[in-house]
Amino acid sequence: MTPLISIKNLNFSYEKDLVLENISLDIYEKEFLAIIGPNGGGKTTLLKIILGLIKSKDVQKNTYKISYVPQDTNEHKDFPITPLELTLTGLANAKKYFGFCKNDKKRALEKLELVGASVFAHKRLSELSGGMRQRAMIARALIREPKLILLDEPTSSIDAIGQQQIFELLHKLSLDVGITLVSHNTNALFGYAQKIAHINKTLTLHDAQNVKPLDTNSHICEVELLQSFIQTQNSNKMQKR
Repeated sequence: MTPLISIKNLNFSYEKDLVLENISLDIYEKEFLAIIGPNGGGKTTLLKIILGLIKSKDVQKNTYKISYVPQDTNEHKDFPITPLELTLTGLANAKKYFGFCKNDKKRALEKLELVGASVFAHKRLSELSGGMRQRAMIARALIREPKLILLDEPTSSIDAIGQQQIFELLHKLSLDVGITLVSHNTNALFGYAQKIAHINKTLTLHDAQNVKPLDTNSHICEVELLQSFIQTQNSNKMQKR
């Protein structure tokens, strides 16, 4: 299968500060990839490179149909717009000189229905929870009919239940479109993401389906996640003997 995005031996520096070193990563359609790592490890820089905001000859794009869902910082939640209107802005480039037709609005409502937000289509964003605002942003990304959706911390301003619901939604969407997200929420990786890329200047790619969560009722921090990786790797070594 041809990857949508292919990164080969990428190095990137801000002046003399090496941020990304020898990064290789293929991103496929209908795949859920989670990117994790410490602050300053290069996650955001890699996302900008994939989006084309930072140019690099080491990145090959086999699709131009990429949508982006930014982090919800609550800064613009009082902007006087409805989820339906927000979703329609995903078509803004194509409708630069003309208004939106009845078919456009129908498509927008279909996308809102797909993400479970159609009942709030005509409410103001300021009336919605963080989870519902994020669903509207995902609907906006979907209306472009992308091959790949990139998301930056999609659950950063959402409570625990809402976070789980968003990741369940993204997992469902990944059956039809590629999902790549940056996240600090390691809890969300188990059972949803197919692959986990850990970035701290260099990149280590893990098959998430072979990583099992620890037996704990509390949160899973990155130390525990690393422990789980080690346990899985040791188990795989024992099976090969």
